[in-house]
Amino acid sequence: MQIIGVIFQIMMACVCPLAFAADGNPTLAAAPAPVKVKHYIQGAVMLELTERGSLLFQNHLADIIDNEGLDFYKGHFADYQWKSNTSYKLEDLAPDADTKKLLQTIDGILHSWFNGFPLSEIRPTVEIGNSGYKATINHIAISTDENLLHQLKKTEGAVLVLQVEIKEIDAGAQKIRVWDLNAEDMGQVGFDNAMVKVGGSSPPLQLRMPFYVKINASGIPEFEAVGLDQNIDKVNLEFTYKNIVIPVVETRINNKVVITPKKEKLQEEFLQNMPTVLIRLRNYLHDFASQQIPELLNEKAKQYLVGALEEIRTIDAPGDTTKPPHPFMIGQQLKSLNQNGGLQIVLNMFVEDLQNPYSKPILSTSGGEKIPPAQIDGLDKTKYDLAFAIHDSVINRILQLSYERKLFANIPLDGKSPSDASPSSAQANTAATTPQVLTMLKAPVLLPLTKPGLVPRANIGETYARVHLVIRVPPQFKSIPIKSFGDWWKDLTNWGTRNFVISDRFELTLDLIVKLKKNATGRGLQILLWDVDPDSFAVDEDSLTLIGDAAIGTIMDVIKSRFATMTQSWREKDTAIPGNISVPPFFGYSFLIDNLVMEPTGHITLYLDFDMSGAADPAEDN
Repeated sequence: MQIIGVIFQIMMACVCPLAFAADGNPTLAAAPAPVKVKHYIQGAVMLELTERGSLLFQNHLADIIDNEGLDFYKGHFADYQWKSNTSYKLEDLAPDADTKKLLQTIDGILHSWFNGFPLSEIRPTVEIGNSGYKATINHIAISTDENLLHQLKKTEGAVLVLQVEIKEIDAGAQKIRVWDLNAEDMGQVGFDNAMVKVGGSSPPLQLRMPFYVKINASGIPEFEAVGLDQNIDKVNLEFTYKNIVIPVVETRINNKVVITPKKEKLQEEFLQNMPTVLIRLRNYLHDFASQQIPELLNEKAKQYLVGALEEIRTIDAPGDTTKPPHPFMIGQQLKSLNQNGGLQIVLNMFVEDLQNPYSKPILSTSGGEKIPPAQIDGLDKTKYDLAFAIHDSVINRILQLSYERKLFANIPLDGKSPSDASPSSAQANTAATTPQVLTMLKAPVLLPLTKPGLVPRANIGETYARVHLVIRVPPQFKSIPIKSFGDWWKDLTNWGTRNFVISDRFELTLDLIVKLKKNATGRGLQILLWDVDPDSFAVDEDSLTLIGDAAIGTIMDVIKSRFATMTQSWREKDTAIPGNISVPPFFGYSFLIDNLVMEPTGHITLYLDFDMSGAADPAEDN
């Protein structure tokens, strides 16, 4: 049954905006046009990364970054200029008391010797041109620290920890210049083709930065770096350059004697004192990194984290065959981030049709206006890496919008579409030539199977759900050659010899029960027709035209009998919807399905393991 396959393809497509690569159909496109009206379904999606699953980001973060096409081993930066907004006394820039005292002495001598010497207060400016770096990184990881979360006395949010071990960094710039905006005539100092080597033969540079993140009541992320542990004061620093740049200075005595400094001698003195300078610089960087980098990061976070984190993409509208297609807009917004034996991320989601902007989601079919949280308790958390739970209201919203566009309101029974009938034919409107269709009278609705006793206890790796359908059967359907819709409708028409005939179209309501199970590879889902809830059958009596003395009860008995025989055949033959639905890769890693559960809350929850053998070839499961 095609509509069932569409429902579960939608479920997989909804995963894609959450950092999964698009796979199969529906597909996702680039950022769409602005969405003016957004009907968010609150808490529609939950992801839970267990402690076991977080090992991927501890042991394979470098591979994940590579899979995303990012190269953090080297980088090149645009020309950069920094201007201080504040003037400083020279000694204020000293990293320790001895250096401060030395600078105060030099400053006093210079001002006593030279009348009008300009360096009282400086306003530094730094310019760096054509710079970059190359790094050899032993290890990079992101982990969680629930103990630190408790030490910070936080009851929500999470503490994440970035850890980096760097064997060596070579950072260089073609041009480095420093000057004083308060005395620009004093000229510039700097270097050409300067290079700093960090590490190498010394112990590797180690950085560990924990940071606290949470999503506040307004949906805005809050960030706080809570320290930076590092060993910059223990690693080697080497500095090389091609040319030193100093101002041209001349001292004239009575306009006859000209004294100029020897640049070579200055350079020689600089190189001799370089080890001492690098030690002081290394100690300064150690203190600066530990004390000021967290403050700078927190300040930047306040500047940039001023709105809710939201991503909007497009998703194919099921049943849309127009060229070019007119997709739906699907968006998600971070609702909460919490840490409790794992990392839980909750997202609000919306699906909108720009052609139908004021359509509202029908949430009453799936738990009312407020969605309950996903239970995510189908497995021991030590048994899986990631749980993904999506509420059926997201899937039903997509089905609703497609139905409101009339994209699959009519489902062909004979492999033809209504447009196949030729209007020029004299028999175009006869039952023999008009394509026959089942008409959807309402949007199909995916729902949990809450009625006990309809299905056996589910095995690991399978679950059951129901699909509520309200359809109109076409007139004279007993004689319709059914080719494409499924054998179960063909069987339904073989009623044998009865004392009545249904000679007109009629409306039928039923709940189809389907089984979802992981396929043989464990990388995708199969959907099997299983049963029909016998109590769900309803026929609209006003839509019937009967020949004979049959009562509506007789008709219902026949329908139930035929379905009982048919569904028994489904179960005996494992009647599956054609094709498999693959779980899309995540950062280049495919998933293996441990278990799946259709929860009473309306969530479909997949319990997944990272397949460390790499991303699956979609062709394997088709």
